[in-house]
Amino acid sequence: MAGQAPEWMQSLILLILLAAAVYMMLKQAKEMKEMQEKLKRKSQVFTVIECIGDGKVTRKKRPYRDGDYVGKPVDECDTSKGYITLIYSEAPEEEGKGKKGKTTSIISRIVSLTRYSFLNSMGASRT
Repeated sequence: MAGQAPEWMQSLILLILLAAAVYMMLKQAKEMKEMQEKLKRKSQVFTVIECIGDGKVTRKKRPYRDGDYVGKPVDECDTSKGYITLIYSEAPEEEGKGKKGKTTSIISRIVSLTRYSFLNSMGASRT
């Protein structure tokens, strides 16, 4: 048995490797959880409702709710028909910088074009 480590030493090395692997997995799981929490705090999603009445369009902004989609009719307007025309996210203000949150510009532009076409098909004028 020249050149081979004793059986107890092989077991010790395997135990150390196993402990290192478990430690790395737990550390990675903790980092993933922290990243998910950070992403949840990072942005807020909003829904814009446009109320169409008397040839005028008024806008209301509220937090996104499950089931919202662009074009969905809603009963949140006082005296007129309302439709969801925009769903977007805003990043919260960064601490210490005082900058306003940015909207996701590409999605906003695409949805704005869709909203404009939708409102024109409803016969409302933009004000």
